[in-house]
Amino acid sequence: MSSLSGLSAGNLWVIGRASRSRKKSGSNLRALQSGCAALCASRQRKEYYMNSTMLYILTIAFIAGWWITAFKTTTSSSISVIVPLNNLETEKLIGYLSPIQREALKEALAGNTRLMLQLINQWETDAEALTVQGKQNIDKLPSDKLLQATVIGQLIRDSSPEELQRINNELRSCCVTNDCGHSICANKISMKLLPQTDMTAGLLLALCDPEEIIALPSGIMNSPLYSNKKIANIQSCASKLRSEQLYLLSPDIACLAYYTHPSTKELYSNLSISTYTTKNLDSIHDIQNTLIKLGHLSNHPLEATLLSIFIDSALIAIDNRITALSKTPALKSTMYLYHHHHYMVPTNKCLSGQLMNRAVSKYQGLTCHIPDHDTHWRLPISQETILQSNPDCLLLASATPIATEALKETPVFILDEYVQDSPNQYIVLAYYDIFQALAAAHCL
Repeated sequence: MSSLSGLSAGNLWVIGRASRSRKKSGSNLRALQSGCAALCASRQRKEYYMNSTMLYILTIAFIAGWWITAFKTTTSSSISVIVPLNNLETEKLIGYLSPIQREALKEALAGNTRLMLQLINQWETDAEALTVQGKQNIDKLPSDKLLQATVIGQLIRDSSPEELQRINNELRSCCVTNDCGHSICANKISMKLLPQTDMTAGLLLALCDPEEIIALPSGIMNSPLYSNKKIANIQSCASKLRSEQLYLLSPDIACLAYYTHPSTKELYSNLSISTYTTKNLDSIHDIQNTLIKLGHLSNHPLEATLLSIFIDSALIAIDNRITALSKTPALKSTMYLYHHHHYMVPTNKCLSGQLMNRAVSKYQGLTCHIPDHDTHWRLPISQETILQSNPDCLLLASATPIATEALKETPVFILDEYVQDSPNQYIVLAYYDIFQALAAAHCL
C-alpha cells in the first residue's frame, strides 16, 4: 500500500494506460488467431468445393464422352449397311442384263476361248434371270453342253501348249469322212493345212496357229472380218500357188470345195496331198459339222467343240433378246431383200432366209415373206411388189451403198452382205445384225 501511495498520479496514468494497452493487445491477438482459424477453414472449404466440382466435371465429361462415342459408332454402322439383294425386285434388274457387244462377239468367234466361256456364262445367267421373272419361251444351253464348255475351257486355260497338243491328239479321231464320202486319215500331231475356200479358212483361222496354215484364199486376206494379226503371219495366197510352191510347202491336207476344177484336184493327187472336200453349206448344222471335222483333222478337237457350243449359245442369247423384245410388239411385218442390179428375196434354202425365219418365230406376231425353194437361194422381186407389201421396215443386204428414196417412207436398215453370206462361224454376226435392225425398227 505504501508502495502504491508513493506513486504519483502521472505514474498511475502510465500504468493504467499500459494495463489497458496489454488488455487491448490480448484482444487483438485473440482476434488475429480467430481470423487465421477462419481463413484456414475457408481455404479448406474452397479446396473441398474445388475437389468436389472437379469430380463432378470429370464424371459428367466421362458420361458425355461415352454417349458421343456410342452415337458415332451407331451412325457409322448404319451408313455402312448394304441393302440385301433379295430386297430388290428382279424386274428392276432386267434392264441390267449383260449387253451383247458386236466387237466382243466377233473376237470370240475369231477363237478367243477365254472370252467364249465368259460370254456363255453371262448368257446363262441372263436366261435364268428372265426365267425366274416369268418370261415365257426363254431358251437355255443344254446342261451337258454347258458342262462340256466349262471343262474344255479349264483344260485350255490350265494346259501348256505342249500339254494341250497331247490332250487333243488323245481325243481326236484319226480318220474323218468328208462331205463326198471319202475318208481322210491324219496322224500327225502338228499339221500343215491349205484351205482354199472361205468357209474352211475362216474356221481354221479360229482353231489353229498361223504357222499351221500355209496359205489363205484372197477373199479372206482382203476382208476386215478376220483377225489381221493372224493373217499378217500368213503371206501366201492359195489361188496363186503353183505346183513347185505346193511341193516345197508340202501341206498335209488341202481343203477344197466340191466344185473345184478337176485339174486342181489332179495336181494335189500327183503331189500326194490329201484333200478334204466340203459340199454341205445349207444350214448352221452343216457349218458346225464341218467345224468339228476340221477340228479333228487339224488336231484341235477341243477348240472346235468349244466354238461349236459357243455358236449355239450365242444364237440362243439373241433368240431370248428377240423374245423379250416382242413382249411389247410394235412390228407386224418386215421384208428381207438383196440388191445388186435388182431386188431379190432369200429363200429358205439359204442361210439368211433361215436366220430371218428364226428371228420371226421369236418375235410374236411378226411376219416376213421367205419363199420355200429346193434349188434356188434367191428369187427376184419387183419394186412394185415391195411397195404393195408395205412392210413396217426393210432389211436390205448389199455390198455397196444404194439409193432407197423409191421405197418412200419405209425405214430401211442396210446389212453387210459379206457377213450375211458368210458360210462359217460368222453367221452368228449375221443373226446379230438382223436382231439389231429389228430392235431399231421396234423402237421407232
